[in-house]
Amino acid sequence: MDYDKLDSKERGILLKLFDELKNVEFPSIIEQLQNRFWARVKMDKIILQILGFSDLEIEKWLSRVYDSLVNELKATKRMEA
Repeated sequence: MDYDKLDSKERGILLKLFDELKNVEFPSIIEQLQNRFWARVKMDKIILQILGFSDLEIEKWLSRVYDSLVNELKATKRMEA
């Protein structure tokens, strides 16, 4: 995302999100995705909204993307072992 291309409203939304999440301790990425960690979900939804996705599209696809990423990360982890 090119920060310079964001309008002032979008910048404000991202700055507010940063302020809200800056002190949150995030678990591992697999845990975030698998357990739908509230801060991960909020961050991803806001970014997708700024990118132009509708709420319906986000609700439809975000959990599928999370599940796919978890499966890929676990598969990669197994291959490394």
